[in-house]
Amino acid sequence: MKCCVDPDVIVHKFYRHFIKSYTANNVCRAQELKAEYFVVRENYCGFPNTDNSYFDTEMVSKIIFDMKRGKAADIDGLTVEHLQYSHPIILVLLSKLFRLILLSRYIPTGFKRSYIVPIPKIKDCRTKAMSCGDFRGIAICPLLSKVYEQCLLRQLQTFIKSEDNQFGALVVPMLFILPVILLIAGFPRALQPISVLYT
Repeated sequence: MKCCVDPDVIVHKFYRHFIKSYTANNVCRAQELKAEYFVVRENYCGFPNTDNSYFDTEMVSKIIFDMKRGKAADIDGLTVEHLQYSHPIILVLLSKLFRLILLSRYIPTGFKRSYIVPIPKIKDCRTKAMSCGDFRGIAICPLLSKVYEQCLLRQLQTFIKSEDNQFGALVVPMLFILPVILLIAGFPRALQPISVLYT
């Protein structure tokens, strides 16, 4: 195996590897499902906005303080600790921002950006030459979008019956689920492309 130490070549190899991971296995079937989805979406109006659908400061506060500390900073350099130790007025402003997002039916572009960090799958990564297949990608999403999606999940619990309340252990990254949830809630602009930055 040829060893590569040029950072640009390494980044390009990871880019190609992770792009393959997020492409459809069957392109024809993916196109069929997309066409079927747009046909169904044409006449969909969503649930009516009620007072229940608003995010209050208490909910935003609880979600932020329940988040785990010590995680990596997001693409803007924010960490959970920034929100947890900030002035309480930030929680009020965030709840108002989230209400505006919900009422305007528009997801900010910054909520859709993330970057992928390659993490070695094997434990003995210092002595073995590795290929791109020896890594798994972890998407680092914006912190505010994580808080917003947790608020959405909390509100959607009334529509989804679950015996064991699986919302805390979602396996699929919310970056890809959020447009679907917003579409179910009646957001027409939810299908804007999600941009992923590779570093």
